[in-house]
Parts: sequence; C-alpha cells; structure tokens
Amino acid sequence: MPLRYNLSRQLERFRNGDQDAFRFFVDHYRLRIFYFLLQKVCIRQLAQDLMERTFLLLFANRSSIPTVKHLRGFLYYTASECGDLHLMGRSCIEEGNFEMPDSRELLAVLDEFDVILNEADVEFYKYVEKLSPEPKIVVEMRFFIYMDISTITAERGIDHKTVEKYISKAHRWRRNHPGGGWSYLISG
Repeated sequence: MPLRYNLSRQLERFRNGDQDAFRFFVDHYRLRIFYFLLQKVCIRQLAQDLMERTFLLLFANRSSIPTVKHLRGFLYYTASECGDLHLMGRSCIEEGNFEMPDSRELLAVLDEFDVILNEADVEFYKYVEKLSPEPKIVVEMRFFIYMDISTITAERGIDHKTVEKYISKAHRWRRNHPGGGWSYLISG
C-alpha cells in the first residue's frame, strides 16, 4: 500500500477522533517537528515542550485539516508560531487562534505525551550526542533536518566522501540497534 494512500486514510480516521491515527501522525512527524523547533529555540527540553503543544493544537484542530499536505503545513506553521511566541515571552496556546478541546479530550491526548520519544529514538540521540562535532552536525543535518548530501557538503565545506562516511556510519549504527520504527524517517 503506497504511503500517500495510507497517510490519507489515517487523516480521515484522525479527523474523526481516532486515537490510533493521532499516534500514527505523532510518530510520523515528531522528530521532524522536534528538530525544526530545536533549530529555533536551541534548548532540547523547550523544543520538546513546544512540540507537545504543537501536537495538542493539531489534535484540537483536526476537523479543519482537509489533506495531508495541509496537516504538514499546519504542523510547521504552528511549531514556528509556538517557537516565535515563546521567544517573545508568550504562550502559543493562549495567543493562538486555535480551538482547544474539552478537558476530557485534552486529558486523553496528554496521555499520549507521557513518553513521546520511544526507546530507539532516545538511543539514537545518545549515539549522535557522543559523536565529535563535525560528524554530529552532518548526522543531524541528514537524519533530522533531511538535507541531501550535496547540500550538507556545500554548507559545511566538507568533502563529499567524508559526509558519506559519517552518514554510512550512522546507518550502520541504526541497523545494528533495531527497534523503534525508524522506517518512517526513510518513507517520509
């Protein structure tokens, strides 16, 4: 089944309030939104908190999202607004023009965020954190910001073969440490 069809089907279920479909979109987009916010606010815990708020706002506004493309746009726009408002000392939930769900619905969604990053995510973060500065930046650019190798090479001024070596090493590490569904990084 093509990924695009699966995403559209999941979106329909999500708009109807299906918690499993919500989990699907959290799993599919969480690392992308987390690293997008981390670039903006530069503090991991703050990026995590703003990511959670972004997904809460997505859940609250699920019925107004017609396509997967709109869902992606909503996530990045909302994450950007949350980051900008935080940097200005305000809250995205208080300031945004978003509907918030009733308290029972909100509690159900908050349960999803008790452990937002699965074990494999955490292990990969630990691996990346232990890398020396140059490989760490290359791996983050490739795996979390989704830059292609030629862009990384141009931006960092590093030899193409060296960039490929760093990325291959990270791929090898992931293959040797299975679990946690890294397939969505490749498919998406």
